[in-house]
Amino acid sequence: MEIDIREIALQDAAAAARLSVQLGYPCTEAEMAARIALLSQSQNDFAWVAALGDSLLGWMQLTRTLRLESGEAAEITGLVVDSRARGAGVGRQLVAQAQAWARTQGLSRLLVRMNVMRTESKGFYLQLGFKEKKQQVVFELRVDAQ
Repeated sequence: MEIDIREIALQDAAAAARLSVQLGYPCTEAEMAARIALLSQSQNDFAWVAALGDSLLGWMQLTRTLRLESGEAAEITGLVVDSRARGAGVGRQLVAQAQAWARTQGLSRLLVRMNVMRTESKGFYLQLGFKEKKQQVVFELRVDAQ
């Protein structure tokens, strides 16, 4: 299977939104298009898609992070592969893209966080050589107008 890994584009919004639903984060095509437009202006956020012809098989977002306590790293902040294409090497190719990008930026670490409920994802990352560093809890506080 000849998969093309390329930067995400506005014309990918509908398919990227569909895949976001599979990841558990529903959004509309318009919302995804707005996010892609904002991301394209960022100096620290990047996204790639895995495509087979006109079909989008997956997407990945990568963020260059800086933490006072641990320094700089590249972090996969989103990764989804279409349920019909899982196990075909799509996710592996997207992670390879993240590794290559991190190297070009002089970053020595690639991080990823995942929901502990995604047991299949944990196996995927361990198989790729990631090591589990810690478990944590995520808290959210809504700050929008009430």
